[in-house]
Amino acid sequence: MRACRSTGGGALLLVFCLVGVACATAAEPGPCWPQFHGPKRDNISTETGLLDQWPDEGPPLIWTASGLGHGFSTVSIAGGRIYTAGDVEHDTVVTALSLDGTIAWQASNGKAWTGSQPGSRGTPTLDGDRLYHENPHGDVVCLDARNGRRLWGLNVLERFRSENITWALAESLLIDGDRVICRPGGPEVSFVALDKRTGDVVWTAPSTGDLAGYS
Repeated sequence: MRACRSTGGGALLLVFCLVGVACATAAEPGPCWPQFHGPKRDNISTETGLLDQWPDEGPPLIWTASGLGHGFSTVSIAGGRIYTAGDVEHDTVVTALSLDGTIAWQASNGKAWTGSQPGSRGTPTLDGDRLYHENPHGDVVCLDARNGRRLWGLNVLERFRSENITWALAESLLIDGDRVICRPGGPEVSFVALDKRTGDVVWTAPSTGDLAGYS
C-alpha cells in the first residue's frame, strides 16, 4: 500500500492507493476499489505484505493533487484511475485522476451543498465504463468513466416527491445487476431501483413514512 496525499479547496484528503486488490471485473487492469467500502462493500482489502507498524514520520509521500474541491467523499479506484467528488465553488464536481495524481477530467453534478456541514457526500460508484454518483441534493447522474460525459441523470427527491434531510443526502449508490439502488425516502417510496443504462424506474418499495437516512 502506498499513501498519496491530495489537497483541494482548503480540504485535506488522504488517498491510499491499493495495489493488488481483487477487482469486481476480473479483466480490469490495475488496482480496484470501485465503490464505497470496496469491491464487496465490506471494507476488507485482500492486500498482503503491509507494514505491522507505520514509521514515526508516516508513510512516504508519493504525490499531491489540488483542485478537487471540499467535502466528505472518499475515493473509488478502477481502470487505472482514481475517482472522487468535492464542492468546487458553486458545483458538486466529480473528478477522475490518473494514478500519478494528474486530473484526467472533471464533471459537474448539480449544485454544491452549502447548508450545515457544507461539502460533497457520496462516493462515486464504478461499473464497467460507467460512473454513478448522487449529490447532496438528490441529483443522480451516470457519466462515461473514460471522459466524464453525461449519459443520463435525474433528481430522485423531485421525481419521488420527497425532501432533503438536515445534513443532506449522503448516499453512495449501489449497483445490483442492471439496477442502480437508491433511497430517496418520503411519502411515496422508501427504496427505488433505476435501470443503470437509462435511468428509467424499474421498481419502487413502499414508503415507510421516513425520509432518507445517513447510513
